[in-house]
Amino acid sequence: METNLTPATRRTRFFPLGLLCAALFSSPLAHGQEAPQRATFIGLSAGLGSSLAPGAMQQLDMSQGSYLAPTGGLGGAVSAALLTRVQRGRWFAQPELRYQEVFSAPFEYPGGGGGYGSLFSGRPKISFHARQFAGSALGGYYFGPQQQYYALFGPAVAFRHGNDAVPAPNPTDGANSSYAYVMDQAPEKTQWQLHGGVGRWGKHFDVELRYAYGLTPLVRQVEFNNQAYDYKVRASTLTLTLGYHLPL
Repeated sequence: METNLTPATRRTRFFPLGLLCAALFSSPLAHGQEAPQRATFIGLSAGLGSSLAPGAMQQLDMSQGSYLAPTGGLGGAVSAALLTRVQRGRWFAQPELRYQEVFSAPFEYPGGGGGYGSLFSGRPKISFHARQFAGSALGGYYFGPQQQYYALFGPAVAFRHGNDAVPAPNPTDGANSSYAYVMDQAPEKTQWQLHGGVGRWGKHFDVELRYAYGLTPLVRQVEFNNQAYDYKVRASTLTLTLGYHLPL
């Protein structure tokens, strides 16, 4: 035991502990204060992920052949967004404009193998590809040490933008070209979505994991030779995004 310490030495030993306690109890978090109380940010984000759809393969019996088309499976997704975040204490509102692309899982078709292509090296050989512009109204809450983590939630509406310019089928081109064309035309013009995500908010950068659930189907049916075939795909996406923001 240390019995030869002077009173001054004993006081010195506890000096660093006292400084630590003072720092903790004088911090905004110790008094329940949230810093900053009010802030507004504008930012950009970009993400890469997967399209997810529940279900299984569905056989489509069309005049030029039968196809096993996925109503569920794993595809690809990319996104980019312009956002504004208005913070009030721990709560915030975040309206955003988003551009997103959704690739379905590749199809199987008789006599042609599996048709599996790379998800991110261009449009898969046989699949549908949807381009969308979306507007969303999200709300969220900061949590964790120094409020550096957040969760958000809210609705969005997405509008189809263009097609892949697949040429109209020619009877001599075979069934696969016909099916590629009708699937290129298949995505709905409008899709309602529900977004939720969690992320980490830094001084200028943030990382977020975002899930967008399709409230309405992305594809309801396909049409060929003036005949409609039921084919419902309620595609959702899971993306990991990196964002950059500045205070206003």
